[in-house]
Amino acid sequence: HDKGSLFSYNLLTSTYSTLLSLGGTELQNPSGALMYYNNKLYGTCENGGIVSNTDQWAGGIYEFDPATGLYTVKVNMHDTIGNTYDNGGFTLLNNKFYGVSSYGGNNSEGSLYVYDPANNSVSKLHDFAFATGSKPFGALSVYNGKLYGTCKDGSSNGLGNVFEYNPVTNVYSQKVVLDNTKGSQPYGKLTWYNNKFYGVCFSGGTHFGGTIFEYNPAINSYVKKIDLDSATGDHPFGGLTEWNSKLYGMTMFGGSVDSGSIFEYNPLTNIYSKKVDLNASKGVQPLSMLTLMNNKFYSMTQGRGSSNCGTLFQYDPALNSYTVK
Repeated sequence: HDKGSLFSYNLLTSTYSTLLSLGGTELQNPSGALMYYNNKLYGTCENGGIVSNTDQWAGGIYEFDPATGLYTVKVNMHDTIGNTYDNGGFTLLNNKFYGVSSYGGNNSEGSLYVYDPANNSVSKLHDFAFATGSKPFGALSVYNGKLYGTCKDGSSNGLGNVFEYNPVTNVYSQKVVLDNTKGSQPYGKLTWYNNKFYGVCFSGGTHFGGTIFEYNPAINSYVKKIDLDSATGDHPFGGLTEWNSKLYGMTMFGGSVDSGSIFEYNPLTNIYSKKVDLNASKGVQPLSMLTLMNNKFYSMTQGRGSSNCGTLFQYDPALNSYTVK
């Protein structure tokens, strides 16, 4: 149907298998990482679901049983709750899935919602508004029973923010207003390391190529750590992943042929290092985080490769080796 698929990749046999072709009567165009819960996988799609003039693109939540291959649409989203466009994946807290949408809600600026798999119910918890941060992006992160995330738009400078949501009191708080000096338009999850959050901004900074930042929720302190540039990779996307006390991420652009890069950041020494220049054969413009398994990273690019449709790759940080799988 050309509307996306659910697939598996076996690391031992290097085998790629399509488990489900989306489209037709199913939801379409999956967005965000999958959640593994009670031996089943849960995810979201940007389109499909309720077919009406206003909500046909709102998407929905689905469940997939890897043991049986059974696919089930659990919830058809609609614009008043928030659609699942740019969902970023779920965050598990107290046996419930918390997520954000970049569109929909009362202000059409996105929403924060909760899905309860026990009773298959979804509830909107917050309507984002331009004045206090809009169009949230990426999965939420947990600290001290609260949820933290970022908006890529809105707030007083119109360049996004860092926010906190308390699920007990149902209170949303804007914690940091972003600007072109701190970095702007974050596109990724906040990563918890050594009692602080680390994240990336897609734009802003000294070279307008984005930044790496540190946020301490205990004292509400935000510190810009690195200004990215085109030579070593700019416009980071997808967030950071920790391995061996260092943080790794990817940029969409920059590097030797302006097709993106893989980078390493050491929070102890505040040193940034480009590790891999992406190109046509390796894949270009990654749009996701690095996933760590067996001390190696795995991820995907959205373009080029032998079929010009992107690549699935492995990166070994110990050997600094990159392999298209």
